[in-house]
Amino acid sequence: MTDQAYEILRERIGTGYYKLNQKLTEHGIADDLNLSATPIREAFNRLVTEGFLDSQPYKGVFVRAYSLSEVRQAYMVRGRLQGLSINLMMSKVTPDEIEYLNKLLVEELNKKDISIFMRVKAFQEQLFNISKSDVLARSLAPISAIISIERLLNISKEPDEVFIEQEFLKLMKCIRENQVEEAVNTIEGFILYVMEFVSENFDEFMC
Repeated sequence: MTDQAYEILRERIGTGYYKLNQKLTEHGIADDLNLSATPIREAFNRLVTEGFLDSQPYKGVFVRAYSLSEVRQAYMVRGRLQGLSINLMMSKVTPDEIEYLNKLLVEELNKKDISIFMRVKAFQEQLFNISKSDVLARSLAPISAIISIERLLNISKEPDEVFIEQEFLKLMKCIRENQVEEAVNTIEGFILYVMEFVSENFDEFMC
């Protein structure tokens, strides 16, 4: 029940169902989700730890808002972590895994009916998985609270799909040819592009 409450609350925060700085109560959410207060309390604690919610003594629990400066910092950290994961991944990736990554990327890029950000999400997640670093995986959680994929999808302006597709195809080529430095620069460049895209549309992103 705690996991169920957590997933629902996290999705609602990311999609803007709950507004920034909105106060959430255990009993109110419990009634809404038809759950007891205990799993809601446990989900609240987890979301506070991850940065989605803000617990204020004697006031309650609120949906946490972030400034443009904080969001930009989070993207810069994400870029470095993504670059590090590429470095680690390429030191241990197998030919079979490279073939799988290439197939996955092609399949995802061909899904034209969803956002380009969603199309490259699964591929990025596999890069972290192959790096096999629990430290990196744990480091992502608090950053994801600030730059969640759901918030990206709130932006009405269309990103440069051609540029993003070309960058990921270039990244895959670097992985196949073991061009580590170029691969790191490519993924970090993509994250910086997303950071600027968000900065230009910040009001919609942090709605």
